Amino acid sequence: MTALKPGDSFPSDVVFSYIPYSEESGEITACGIPISYNASKEWADKKVVLFSVPGAFTPTCSVSHLPGYIQNLPQLKAKGVDIVAVLAFNDPFVMSAWGKANKITDENFLFLSDPDAKFSKSIGWADAASGRTGRYAVIIDHGKVTYADIETERGSLKASGADTVLAHLKMADDEEKAKAEKLAAARKRVAQMQKQKGKKGTKKAAAGESSKDETVNEKPAGDDKPAVETHETEAADQTPEPAVEQEEKKEEEPLEDTPTEPMPDAPTSPDPETSPDETKELPLRGAHKRQPSLSVQSKMRSSSFRNSISTAVSPGSSIKSPPLPPLAPGDEQIHEVFRRQTARVEELEKENKRLEKEYSTANARREKAEEELEDLRESSVEVIELKGRLAKAEKQVAELESLKSEIASLQRQNSLLQSKTHRSSSGHAESPPSELVQQLESKSSTIEAMEIEISNLRAELSTSSTSIDGFKSQITALEEKLSQSESALQKTQGELSDVKQSLSRASEKALKEGVDKTSTETLIKSLQREVEELQEAKSNTEKKAEGLDKKLQALSNLHKESESRHQSRLKDHEKVEKEVALLKKKLASVENENLRLREEKDRERKRNADVEGNEGLDELEDEERSRLERRIRDLEGENFELRRGVWKERKKELGVGADDENEGIETTSSPGNAFDEVDLVGGAPGHSRRRSLMAQSRQQQQHSSFTTVLSSGLAAFTGGNNNWDRRPSTQHPPAARGSLELLAEEDNEEFDEDAFARAQAEEEARKRVEWAREVKRKLRDWKGWRLDLVDSRAGAEGAGVAMGEIFEV
Repeated sequence: MTALKPGDSFPSDVVFSYIPYSEESGEITACGIPISYNASKEWADKKVVLFSVPGAFTPTCSVSHLPGYIQNLPQLKAKGVDIVAVLAFNDPFVMSAWGKANKITDENFLFLSDPDAKFSKSIGWADAASGRTGRYAVIIDHGKVTYADIETERGSLKASGADTVLAHLKMADDEEKAKAEKLAAARKRVAQMQKQKGKKGTKKAAAGESSKDETVNEKPAGDDKPAVETHETEAADQTPEPAVEQEEKKEEEPLEDTPTEPMPDAPTSPDPETSPDETKELPLRGAHKRQPSLSVQSKMRSSSFRNSISTAVSPGSSIKSPPLPPLAPGDEQIHEVFRRQTARVEELEKENKRLEKEYSTANARREKAEEELEDLRESSVEVIELKGRLAKAEKQVAELESLKSEIASLQRQNSLLQSKTHRSSSGHAESPPSELVQQLESKSSTIEAMEIEISNLRAELSTSSTSIDGFKSQITALEEKLSQSESALQKTQGELSDVKQSLSRASEKALKEGVDKTSTETLIKSLQREVEELQEAKSNTEKKAEGLDKKLQALSNLHKESESRHQSRLKDHEKVEKEVALLKKKLASVENENLRLREEKDRERKRNADVEGNEGLDELEDEERSRLERRIRDLEGENFELRRGVWKERKKELGVGADDENEGIETTSSPGNAFDEVDLVGGAPGHSRRRSLMAQSRQQQQHSSFTTVLSSGLAAFTGGNNNWDRRPSTQHPPAARGSLELLAEEDNEEFDEDAFARAQAEEEARKRVEWAREVKRKLRDWKGWRLDLVDSRAGAEGAGVAMGEIFEV
């Protein structure tokens, strides 16, 4: 099947598959049941926009193509679109998931599946390479294609995008509006022309009435034949219309109104002979909801007029009627007017018959012209102009029909007028004749208007006949052109056959001559192909060799770099080994120092084993133990720094610092060095002087540390490291002040343990209070800080064993 074009009908039996949306399966992971969708039947009475994409969830389709239609969905519905459908190669499950991913819940937005691209292949718009559906858009209006186009560039949306479809729909609406405006303007022009004609007719009728009055007064009373005719027309008017005419009225009611306006009916009075029941039925008929069109009304009037004439005129007296009964002397003018009207009516009937004959001949000519035009439709371009002229001729013929119907209605009105005047003259002889004269004058004016319209009809008929003659001449010219083209075509066909024969002969000769050449040429071509193939293989091998050379060079460079890196790593390894050996040596020395310190600690513990009950000695041991542990931790920290490599920078500092630290330990470790010549004997001559000095020092210093008290007391008992040969100082240090107070002169060289315990408890309480105040004061500076414990510097033996817990604030 060829591609779709505007004006084509949508193909039949087009079936897609899709999954309708429901709230139960609204999630994207829910699977519905696919159903078949007969697009040809569903879209037969709807306006549909169908756009196709190569695949669901693809970049162009998901980012720009589908979102454009989703955003412009209200505008599309405003343009009268009932259904928007997207078509793709994917299965119904993928299309349903694509719709749910884009949150489409509208039942009139369909995600259709075209399996195997069957529909796209049938219209020639499938991708030949991949077999998928192409990217195109189609607008279908009640089964007719109004727009169809496919994208020629990859990823483009110029032909199938939502903006293009909206623009086309707007153009179509604008064209329809323009046509409607032109039609309305034409109707207005026709109405204005008819009004102008009516005004001219009334003027002529007014001028004719004055002349008619004069002639009516001058003429004597004539024959009384029209009276009988009026009686017969009365009977015809009183007979009801047949049911066939009523059926024709019902069928012709929906027809369009013709541009011609009917002549207004003359005012008529109800017959005196009619019953009141019949008069009551008249307004019921006029009060119908929907009145018939003007053409139907004119046909009704013409049919009733013909029936009245057929019943009124007898077959024997077609020209003359029987004599009328004697009338009053005032009715002679009325009868003269009736005679004139009947004569006019007969003339109008003759003209009507002649016009009908001319119309039939014109129809026959038109039918012949249409047949000839159908034969010549495919042969010439000028047929289009002839179609337009034929349409104009048809319009003129329609106008003729409307004019004929108006003539018939006027005739009927005339007959009704005659019958009613006869009734009024026979039933009411005493009524004044002036009213009848006025009615007759109005009827005469209508007859004159009818004559004017008949003359116009004749002129239009003559113009239509001339146009038909022109059409005939054009048709003959077209026939001549067709015959000429046929003769030229026959000539070209003969020449073409001659050329074919000459070509066949030349090809036979060439075949005979080229039998010998073909073998050599084929050999040469085969050898040339082999040479080309060998050259291509050679070039390929050369390229491969160059590539392999480059790879070898790169590998050699990599090998050299790896060797240099290996050498540097070996050197670094040797350096590290040397550093490790040095660190091991230092570690051994540190461990030896640690063992020595532990031995010293054990010796001191054994030395102080005799005084286990003394709490002051335990505290001194704990203090010394904590100091030694602190020293060990410092040494372990230095060991860790040596392992890290910081020892390179602090090598000299470590060497010098170790000596100074050892000396400091020897000088400050002994608590007796801070003690000055304590005389435990109460009778010493310098004791009072020493007491006064201690009082002065107490005034100068109100506080003494707990460690100084313990060290002075321990020195007092042990007497270790005392320099007795040293010169006595006039002022004791603060550390010795508290211990001297503990000794009383009355103790006779004995230590007062209770006094020492009380002094110790007081000192501890005071220090505890000071310590709490100091802690509270310092804690104010740490408000807003957070404590993070760090285990990265913990030793191999666990946190707090090798180096202790280290934290950061």
